[in-house]
Amino acid sequence: MASVANQVKQFWNHPAGPKTIHFWAPTFKWGISAANIADFSSPVEKVSVPQQCAVGLTGMIWARFSTQIKPVSRPSRAAAFGCSSRPRMR
Repeated sequence: MASVANQVKQFWNHPAGPKTIHFWAPTFKWGISAANIADFSSPVEKVSVPQQCAVGLTGMIWARFSTQIKPVSRPSRAAAFGCSSRPRMR
């Protein structure tokens, strides 16, 4: 039991833990990816091309940025990659 408490404490105090933007930014970025995936059922005519371009471009930019920041944020890179790859699926 002490091991679980220790792991929770380490996670909480980690440089990319829930007390930092490194945790919350990717969490909300996955929401954008989920909204894009929900658009799979929409007719192609109703999908906004400028919106998809913006999501794809910001995904590529943030994927690069996530490799340059300290601590390196793997969840941020994964979420940014998800955002950048979704518009190309249509």
